[in-house]
Amino acid sequence: MKIEDIAKIANVSKSAVSFALNNKPGISEATREKILKIAKEYNYEPMKTFKKKAEKTINFVVFNDDALISNHYQSLPFFNDLINLVAEQSSLQGFTLKINTISPTTSELKNVLDAPENTGV
Repeated sequence: MKIEDIAKIANVSKSAVSFALNNKPGISEATREKILKIAKEYNYEPMKTFKKKAEKTINFVVFNDDALISNHYQSLPFFNDLINLVAEQSSLQGFTLKINTISPTTSELKNVLDAPENTGV
C-alpha cells in the first residue's frame, strides 16, 4: 500500500496523508485520526528510508592567470560548454560539481585540494 492508496480511500490529498503519517501540523485532528485508522487497517508500512550517501564532489579548478586565461573565462564559448558538460555528466553520475577559480599560488591550490570534501574522492 502506498500513500496514494490511503489518500484515495480517505478522500484526501497525498499531502494530508504525509502530514498525518509524519505527525506534522496542517490537517485537522479528525482527518489525522481517519488517515491513521486507514493506515492501520490496511497494515500500511512506510517505505524504507535510504541513508543519504556521502556527497561526492568533483572540484573543477580554474587557474586565473591573465597570461593564460582571461578573467572572464566563463563567458568564453569553450569554457561555458566545457563546464556545462562536466556539470551535466557529474550530476548523472551522482557527483556535485564545485568550481574553484584561483590564482596559481601554491597556498590557494593547497587550500582547494585539502578541503574536507576532497578527502577520499
